[in-house]
Amino acid sequence: MNQKNTIQKAVENGIEEEEGLIWDTYIIDDSVVQVPREGDEWRIERVRTIYNTLNDNVPAPKISSIENEGKYEGIVFERIQGDILRESSNSSPQENTNSKEKKQSCLDLIEETGRALAQIHNSKPEFEGFGYFTLEDGSVVSPHETWRDYAEEKLDDLDDIPERFEEAYQIAIDNFDIEKIPDNPERSLLHDDFHSGNIIVEKDGSIKVIDFDNAIIGDPNFGYINSKFEMCDYDDKEAQKRFQKGYEKVRDVNISDEVESNYVALAILDSISAGKWLAENRDVDFLDEYTEDLNNWAKCYFS
Repeated sequence: MNQKNTIQKAVENGIEEEEGLIWDTYIIDDSVVQVPREGDEWRIERVRTIYNTLNDNVPAPKISSIENEGKYEGIVFERIQGDILRESSNSSPQENTNSKEKKQSCLDLIEETGRALAQIHNSKPEFEGFGYFTLEDGSVVSPHETWRDYAEEKLDDLDDIPERFEEAYQIAIDNFDIEKIPDNPERSLLHDDFHSGNIIVEKDGSIKVIDFDNAIIGDPNFGYINSKFEMCDYDDKEAQKRFQKGYEKVRDVNISDEVESNYVALAILDSISAGKWLAENRDVDFLDEYTEDLNNWAKCYFS
């Protein structure tokens, strides 16, 4: 069966696993097929570029084929047998305190996610610029010459925010200093959506990272700070230490408290920008939970 037929058979006869915001996901045989929504076909080549940029040591599902011509367009991934970390009983050390063995298993997985993130940050783009890149006439276009330009765009996006985000926004903006964002830090691929919903735990306990569609080029220090607080509860210092331990098996962490605080504020503002886009462009049922998480993050960290 050729790969074009895999996409066609998945759409017509496969099991529709998820109707996503941008991609519809189907399961067929040993493949996972992602098909972009109408108008989002351009993302296929972007994902190809992201995967071409990934370090060989990044634990991610392999792409079997990409089809971006004709009626059936999409990406065929290998199917990973396992559970989404968020949906498993190992997702939160704080929820497993009654079992020492269970808590240890949670912390071991947190450590592995830290190692995986570091491998992603060891992925270096061959093209210039920062931010959410696209492709034009086969060439990569990055919208920002400097990392600070990227941060400034996030601020510009938040001139008119929905009322639901105002509390988190005010806390974050009061603790953010654009002048402390470097112009030209180390450039790495950042996943930019690194959380337990995008981690698959295989039966042998190893992990795979999925959903690189939001990846950007940026400062790995920001990627580390943002991902640490996405993966670990805000007040769970033990989990955060294990995440750092895993990361430091691959890359050093040398981030001052001042830099961390500023990047947490930027991460919250970045998340508000994403929430604003969702509120304006997609009908989703999780915005209340999303808003509550942002408010709790901002109040817990900056209290």
